Amino acid sequence: MSAGLCAWGFFYPRPYLPVLALLGLTPVIAVVAAQLSKGAIDLNKDEGPSQFLMLPPIVLALRLLLDFPLVDGWALFEWSLALGGLLTLIGLWLFAKGLPRGKEQWTLLLCGALGAICYAWALLALANDIFPQAAPEHFAVRVLDHRIGNGRHRSYYVTLPPFGPVKERDDWDVGRTAYEQVAVGKPICIDIYPGALREPWYDASACR
Repeated sequence: MSAGLCAWGFFYPRPYLPVLALLGLTPVIAVVAAQLSKGAIDLNKDEGPSQFLMLPPIVLALRLLLDFPLVDGWALFEWSLALGGLLTLIGLWLFAKGLPRGKEQWTLLLCGALGAICYAWALLALANDIFPQAAPEHFAVRVLDHRIGNGRHRSYYVTLPPFGPVKERDDWDVGRTAYEQVAVGKPICIDIYPGALREPWYDASACR
């Protein structure tokens, strides 16, 4: 079931905001269900329920990276570490008695901490992207170069000179549609949104 939810959220997130909200709430629902089950659901041992705790935040984070790319790729990182640490402590408080002993315990703790940081980043990015914020700034920027990145997820980059709040030449992931509609030497339109948490994100499109 978790695989179906994740596939829905990643490949066809419609209706959009309800699907994102469901991905964000699923770990909370899993924890509440485990607490109310009085031991029938063990998130430390049961692989099925634990997937609801780990997989949806990863898919949510990937979906947000694709749909709301941040101007600064490291934005929200410090906040994510702080919130992820808090979530890890809450998890220890709730589930410490069920942790196995020895090496397996440390493996679970490490995976849990990394998962909590990922979940924290996804929640912060979601709030930054969808909560009310000021209107975007519009820029038409000349494309200096372009390339397609290889990997499991193909990325489409254009190289842009400094503009607006951006002080250095850099490669921008603009998505396939915008990439195929612009050419080197021609302008591409970049809308920079301020972000509800003051971490700017952008949208790229062909200039009309």
